[in-house]
Amino acid sequence: MCGIFGFYSPLVSSLPAQDLLPRMARTLMHRGPDEGGCYREGPVGLGNRRLAIVDLETGRQPLRNETGDIRLVCNGEIYNAPDLRRELEGRHTFLTHSDAEVILHLYEDHGVGLLNRIEGMFAIALWDGANRRLLLARDRAGEKPLFYTMHRGVLYFASEISALRQVDGVGSELDPASLRLFLSFGYFPAPWSPYRDIRKMVPGTIALFEEGSESPRFHSYWSLLLHAAAGAMSPDRSGGAAGAAAALRGMVETSVQRQRMSDVPVGIALSGGLDSGWIAAVASRQWGEPIHTFTVSFGDRSYDEGAGAAAIARRLGTIHHEARADRPSLVRALHALSLHMDEPLGDPAILPTYLLAETARRDVKVLLGGEGADELFAGYPTYLGHRLARRYRSVPRWLRRRALGPIVEAWPPSDRPVSVDFLLKRFVGGAEQPLIERHAAWFGIFDSSEAASLAGPLLDGGASTTSAVDVLRDLLGDGRQWGEAELEKILYLDFRTYLGEGLLTKLDRVSMACSLETRSPYLSRELMEYAARLPVEWKLHGFSMKWIMKQAARGSAPDELLARRKHGLSVPLAGMFRNELREFLCAELDPARLESEGLLRGRAVERLVKDHLERRADRSRGLWTILSLVLWYRKQALARTRETSACAARGDACSAQ
Repeated sequence: MCGIFGFYSPLVSSLPAQDLLPRMARTLMHRGPDEGGCYREGPVGLGNRRLAIVDLETGRQPLRNETGDIRLVCNGEIYNAPDLRRELEGRHTFLTHSDAEVILHLYEDHGVGLLNRIEGMFAIALWDGANRRLLLARDRAGEKPLFYTMHRGVLYFASEISALRQVDGVGSELDPASLRLFLSFGYFPAPWSPYRDIRKMVPGTIALFEEGSESPRFHSYWSLLLHAAAGAMSPDRSGGAAGAAAALRGMVETSVQRQRMSDVPVGIALSGGLDSGWIAAVASRQWGEPIHTFTVSFGDRSYDEGAGAAAIARRLGTIHHEARADRPSLVRALHALSLHMDEPLGDPAILPTYLLAETARRDVKVLLGGEGADELFAGYPTYLGHRLARRYRSVPRWLRRRALGPIVEAWPPSDRPVSVDFLLKRFVGGAEQPLIERHAAWFGIFDSSEAASLAGPLLDGGASTTSAVDVLRDLLGDGRQWGEAELEKILYLDFRTYLGEGLLTKLDRVSMACSLETRSPYLSRELMEYAARLPVEWKLHGFSMKWIMKQAARGSAPDELLARRKHGLSVPLAGMFRNELREFLCAELDPARLESEGLLRGRAVERLVKDHLERRADRSRGLWTILSLVLWYRKQALARTRETSACAARGDACSAQ
């Protein structure tokens, strides 16, 4: 686990300055506090900041093959490395015990086909000196980030945007279309980023840049789309539900065992729900020793999962820890995270996630969690909503418009997590829309018209009018491959967007801010592909969400987990904006200040603030998204000012880039 960075410059006349790699390395120290290394030869430069997890003594990167003509930096872990190493040792000489070294030798044997052989989470940069070729790749689900830019004929790449902005002139212009998408999604769907000239590698993608080319060539080596669409048209019912449950059980057990791979302590993020509870139960049985578990405990009981997690921990005999997420701690997390986020993120759960990572890092260096189960096995209330929408539309139109709609709109807002008024208003607001528009309304923040009304002059530029609905439709590809499927489409879209670019981005940035590695056993390749092909009625069985997963966990996880209602990691943000954060919110979203900056329309934001503070509506989700955008914008503007001053002091060293 670490941060990687580097460049490829086919033209000698455009080689970056000698101090660029060290400057990029400094921005990624939090991702790899243990050690770092750089390799620079001819047109290429590779760098790494390392959080040592496997092979603490000899695993320093960049790694090289036996002859030294292939070099590698890798962020992540290759879980099937032991099996691959045994296969490769007869033909290759290994110089380290690092799991990443198998990538080098697989490349020697299979070229870019190596991506089909490795299992894990990773972002890779590999330099083939003999063929003058640079290969970049990102893992299948998007657990590890990788950004890139083409600037003055040079390709630059890095794990975080802040490293790319060390290149003079990179990241100097905002991308208005992308930032409007952020207002709708609350994150940036790949390949978008906040800047015009910086793009995010799409998960499951390879980029090849070869001598004589003017830009890299991209192609997909894996996508869940093919498996999900195939499952929609011809679901895998072989073996029946009992056989599928047994197969899933075996896959989870294999994945947990593989992801234990570490030379440092490993723990479990335990929410009290099925997803993480099953992981903890499997790990406790397999590892044969008390494991560390960690949960977030809120002062507000309606948001708290601490008691449930503690009960499961006692049942499993774990060494249990609680991260206190009272309101003062959440405010502290807000200010701490503002130093680390080089792109905004509209998920307030980032605050308790940070407190959990901060607590876990005191005892472990690796943390397993339950990410991916909801998207693979239908664990969100919206999936029930899509099923109920058809019944709602069968109610006479006059009754929906004149009675049900007004009743729901008049329902007073509540500060409770995922409250009845929130669910009902979301449901009624989207139930009559077509599938993709409905999903965007339920899962999104602001629709395209609302985002346009909030956009200030800085976000009005750009020819692109791409909306969130456009992005979702493009991701589905040719509609004919889905047949009449609906819920299957939504599961795939959530996997590709909300999980891949929202939840996993949050997890990566927060854990790396605390120099902690996080792993997700449900995101093994075998499990993802198999789950995507299963019948949707085995996932959402009547009103039972994640039904097949519960059948698989039965007997290997405590019974109380199977009946526990989904809670989710929520934040008492609605109340905090009216109390502890009221002054902060009003100061940061002062309409005059917003108007002078030009990013957002001050009066439009002011109306949202007043609606929330005067309890006319719960606007906390939208206000958090706006606040995270504004705080990020001010931070990056300040950073650009400092970088301009530093660049002027360096003189010719900057212009050479």
